[in-house]
Amino acid sequence: MSTPPSPTDAPPRRRDLRDGLAGRLAILAIVLAIALVSARACGGGGSDALTQPEAVETAREVLVFEPDGVQVRYVNQGLPPRGTWIVSFYDGPVTAPTVVQTVLVDAETGEITDDGTP
Repeated sequence: MSTPPSPTDAPPRRRDLRDGLAGRLAILAIVLAIALVSARACGGGGSDALTQPEAVETAREVLVFEPDGVQVRYVNQGLPPRGTWIVSFYDGPVTAPTVVQTVLVDAETGEITDDGTP
């Protein structure tokens, strides 16, 4: 009859990649590289030709009233994402305007995609 193996006869434990500092740094570098590539792919490109002041001037061309103020926002819309300037002109106080016209301006081409009139 054979005797059971003693604990000293067990094969040496193999070290996992995550056990060492170099392995952890390599895994972190891989994860960061994947995140960077995916962020660049989903970001929209950044090839916008129109700045915020230029978008406001373009939107003024279609105004139907003389506004008291203006609010400007930049958003990415659609798939693939495309930059759009949303320019809102208003009369009255900011919290409760009496007249509002919102104009959408394509940030790449400078074309007005919606002039805000009914």
